[in-house]
Amino acid sequence: LAALPAADPTLVQDRVEALLALGRIAKAGLDYAGAAEHYRAAAAIAPSPTEKFSALFGEITAQTFVDPEAALPAAAAIE
Repeated sequence: LAALPAADPTLVQDRVEALLALGRIAKAGLDYAGAAEHYRAAAAIAPSPTEKFSALFGEITAQTFVDPEAALPAAAAIE
């Protein structure tokens, strides 16, 4: 991800998919704080409502283990 130009709009989809994958990997490794960061980053740039929902849901489920109150903004964003 670091090598991908952040300003290139043709790479947004690739970046979102990579961030979602990194979130799943971190969560599977019990790194809930790291997973929440990846999901939050994916939600910020997600091009579709489905991807944004997936990222927000991932952030909520990961953040619940670290700081449940910090999951509230993501939960509110789903509404």
